Amino acid sequence: MRLSDLSLGISPCPNDTFAFHALLHQLLEMKQMPSALIIDDIEKLNKLSLRHTLDISKISFAAYPFIADHYQILSSGAALGRGVGPLLVCAKEKLDLLKNGIGQHLKIGIPGEHTTANFLLKHFYKDCTTVELLFSDVAKAIKNESVDAGLLIHEGRFTYEKEGLALIADLGTKWEEAYQMPIPLGAIVVKRILPYELKLLIAHQLRESIFFARNNPQASASFVSAYAQEMSESVRQQHIDLYVNEHTLQLAETDKQAILKLLNAHQQQNNLPNFGPDIFIG
Repeated sequence: MRLSDLSLGISPCPNDTFAFHALLHQLLEMKQMPSALIIDDIEKLNKLSLRHTLDISKISFAAYPFIADHYQILSSGAALGRGVGPLLVCAKEKLDLLKNGIGQHLKIGIPGEHTTANFLLKHFYKDCTTVELLFSDVAKAIKNESVDAGLLIHEGRFTYEKEGLALIADLGTKWEEAYQMPIPLGAIVVKRILPYELKLLIAHQLRESIFFARNNPQASASFVSAYAQEMSESVRQQHIDLYVNEHTLQLAETDKQAILKLLNAHQQQNNLPNFGPDIFIG
């Protein structure tokens, strides 16, 4: 079995298209790429992983407990860090009313049931009523008052104020302050059943692709912009700068501890056994 026999799913977000560009365009020394590629919303990728559809996929860390028997987490390609977490926002005129009153009587738009954003919301605000939306529709739903507040991920961090929205809480900051660890958001996972050497090769190729992207940032510009046409160039660059960071290239041991902290918090909420370091590969 080779890399070219496998299927891959990534999101259209600039951090993913930037990181995977060289691999997908055969710009690396080993000119192999997956035979099947899906580029779709993170929650759709989460749902595909629940069905074990893809060999390699981007997922939300909060989805991992549901697929751990079938997938491992690659030590490259992850989205985590400080100052990168989801934002809970509302219309500016409702800020004073909502800031201290997040509870069951409020409807909160979320970018997917299995997203890390939703996990963090329920971790810190246990009695919320949620409405599942496409991540790009959350801000619109707040403005047309179909929800009282919403969780913004991806580029929403950079644009919410221009859209007339106000910050209730930065859930990433709440996590960092509570646990003194960076917040893990998304991972690249690979099927456990694949040969060990192939999984290591996938991790190596992804690291090489990220190295190439960082050393040749203009090479991926048209590919990145093709999947983020509604974003300005400056927002695309902010997105890449924030989410493709030192943690993305290779997880350090402290990063793995942060990931285990989040995953095991999820397990404890559901009275399930904790995870250990065997979930990581590469």
